[in-house]
Amino acid sequence: MNFIDRCRDRWADLHPLWRTLAVLGVLAGLAYAAFGPALGVYRHWRTDRRLADSRKALEMQNFAEARELSLQVLRSDGSRQEAIPVLLRAAHALGDPRRAEVAVGILAASGFPPDDRKLAWQIVCRSCSTWYVRAVWPGLQDAERADPEFVAPLVDRLLRDGMPTDAALLLRQHPQPLPPELDLRLMKILIAKGSDEAYQEFQKTLIGRLASAPGDAEAWVGLIDELPQSSLLPGTYAPLAAWQATRGEPDPAAALRLARCEMAAAPDRADEIFQATLARFGGSAPLATARWCLRTRHLDAADRLLAALPAGEEIEAFDLRRQLFEQADRLEDWENLLEDPPSLAFLPEIHCDQAYIAARRKDRDARDIAEAAALRTAKEATADDALIRLARHAEQRGLDAFAQRAWVEAIRRGNGPIPPATRLKGVIEKLALDKKESELLEVLTAYRFIEPGNPVIIVQHDYLSCLNGRITPDNLIRDLDPIHEKLPDALPVRCVLALGHLLNDNADKALELTAGSDIDWFAASPAYRAIRGITLAANDRKEEAGVFLEDFPWDELLPAERKTLKGLADTRTES
Repeated sequence: MNFIDRCRDRWADLHPLWRTLAVLGVLAGLAYAAFGPALGVYRHWRTDRRLADSRKALEMQNFAEARELSLQVLRSDGSRQEAIPVLLRAAHALGDPRRAEVAVGILAASGFPPDDRKLAWQIVCRSCSTWYVRAVWPGLQDAERADPEFVAPLVDRLLRDGMPTDAALLLRQHPQPLPPELDLRLMKILIAKGSDEAYQEFQKTLIGRLASAPGDAEAWVGLIDELPQSSLLPGTYAPLAAWQATRGEPDPAAALRLARCEMAAAPDRADEIFQATLARFGGSAPLATARWCLRTRHLDAADRLLAALPAGEEIEAFDLRRQLFEQADRLEDWENLLEDPPSLAFLPEIHCDQAYIAARRKDRDARDIAEAAALRTAKEATADDALIRLARHAEQRGLDAFAQRAWVEAIRRGNGPIPPATRLKGVIEKLALDKKESELLEVLTAYRFIEPGNPVIIVQHDYLSCLNGRITPDNLIRDLDPIHEKLPDALPVRCVLALGHLLNDNADKALELTAGSDIDWFAASPAYRAIRGITLAANDRKEEAGVFLEDFPWDELLPAERKTLKGLADTRTES
């Protein structure tokens, strides 16, 4: 029997089910071989169609549809990078927190157009932690780091984080003379300092700019609105009025600004100037005039202007009424206003103001309710900086304990424009002072990921983690040895590293690390003083150790510090 006959017999012996499945398998293979390329062509066509539709939806400002279509393109074919800018712009327009991840991806890759990279950098500066922003900056292309459109968002971010010195240093490193947009930010840095000297320097520089480059001075002139009335110099009015005369008839905002300067230049005529300006613009520009009245501390006039406005959803009028009632200390009116905020109001700040009013009235229950509502609405908000804005607003209101809670919640989330740990040094120190050990460790753990290269955070985090048994002494030593090589004289590094060696029964190394006659141990942290005393006791220098450990204030330490260090001290001094 030949091979073909044997195959025919085998086929005849197969169960009909298996014969059916075999035939179907062969047919499926033939169909795939025949139609597979066509299917690939169809998928490619469908992806192109979705990409074109996403771009069209973006042009039509249908941002939700543009986002979904661009995501479908990337899910079906991850190599289609041209969909990423569409996704970035749509997510940015929608306030989608994922826009930061998309922006980071664009900056990390090459081949994207300059406009897309500029937008990506602006989003990173607004939405990522300050540490990350400053870490990404050196990795940008040389031409980008020299581009004012890249420098300006970084300066703005540093100013928002209360770091005017760092912002000024960045501008000093930029090629001089500065272009107009960066020159303007140099003036913003002066104003951000908030001192009379800085305000005076700004006005003197402005007067020089009005004479030397009047065409570039318009944006500078607008910064006058940020100065307190009491800080306006008498000499500012004349050059500003001369400059304004060359610009034609001023609009209400410019005329009101000029009136403020004239009142500062002629204090004996200030009331006359005020009344004339109020009569001129009170009817045609009530909101701008009301804001001007608040800046000049004419609260009754501002009240009359705002009271004449029709009730409605006008957020600007609402904010002006808030300022009026706060400046006039009209707590009841302020409280009533906050009961019905407009739809565009930032609710966490509204509830924070309610907590502030309750605190002023010493109504603890109402304050607690308002603070809880502020935290809840901030957590529910889609904006990635809602908790940060709430924390800063609470600081401005003097609600320090509540601001601390808001900062802890913001750091706990770990996303959004988290400020640097140095900016929140007071919050971290207050957590330690209040013996809130678990929250302190949580904040340090979050910052360990937010600022992975910060040696101060690494030392503090590993110290507290080791005391709580979350990492071993070996892990602590491995993390801190490289830091000690770079910072051999840093006392915190030396003491924490010495503790790791003490826990590993390596007293000689601990003694080497804490040696030094120039250290004032009684002026240092009590924990470092304890580590020095334990180290001496572990090296059989008990008499010297007694100087450090006798009548030691153990209650000043954190619970984990007290447990570990007191246990080591008792063991070493008794043995």
